[in-house]
Amino acid sequence: MNLQLPSARRLREPDRIVDRILAESAATRRPGRNRLRLAVNATTAAAVTITVTILGISTVHDQQRLTGAPSATVSPQPATPMRPPASHLVGTTVTFPDIVVTVSSADHVRVNNDPTDLYTVFVTTCVRSLPPGSRNGRVHLRADSWTVETGSATITIDDPIRARVPLPTTYPFDGSYKPGQCVSGVIPFGVGSAATVRSIDYANPFGDNASWTP
Repeated sequence: MNLQLPSARRLREPDRIVDRILAESAATRRPGRNRLRLAVNATTAAAVTITVTILGISTVHDQQRLTGAPSATVSPQPATPMRPPASHLVGTTVTFPDIVVTVSSADHVRVNNDPTDLYTVFVTTCVRSLPPGSRNGRVHLRADSWTVETGSATITIDDPIRARVPLPTTYPFDGSYKPGQCVSGVIPFGVGSAATVRSIDYANPFGDNASWTP
C-alpha cells in the first residue's frame, strides 16, 4: 500500500530540509560546551582588562617613584622678608606689650665744644608686665639689647671706647626688675668723632624691636 500526501501538503526539497535538521541537531547536542567556550572567552577578556589596568597603575607609581613627587606639582612660595623695625625720632616713647622704652637723647660727647669718640644714648625702660618665659616674677633688661648704626658699621657696647670722658649714670648692663619698676641711664658707644650715627636700634629677647633716628 502506497500512501502519499496531497500535492498541496508535500514538502518541497525534502533532502535539503533533512540536511538542515541534522546540522541543527548536531549543534544543539553540545550546549554546555558552547556556553563554556563563551565563558572562557569572557574570563580571558576580563583578565586582559585587569592586567592592563594594573600595568597602568604600576606605571604611574613608577613615574612617581622616579620623580620623587606626585604628578601634581606645587610651586614654591617666596620667603617672606623680615620687616625692618619701626623708626622713631629721638625723644619718642615706644610701648611694647610688656615694656615701655624711651630714647631721650643721643649725641657725641663734646669736650671744649669738639666731638669726641664717645657717643651716648640716654634710655629709660619701664616694665609693664611679665613677658612669656620670665622667671621669679622679674624681667631682665640688658644694655646689650642696644646698638648704633653708622652706615658703614654696627657699633655694640663691646666695641672699644677711646675717649676718656667721665660718664653720667650708666644704664645697667644686666638688671632684673618687677612690673611697675623703671630704669634709666646712659649707654656709651665707641663711635669716631667724624662718623654720623644714622639709627639707634633696639631688640630684646622677647621679640620687641624698634629704631630711633637722631
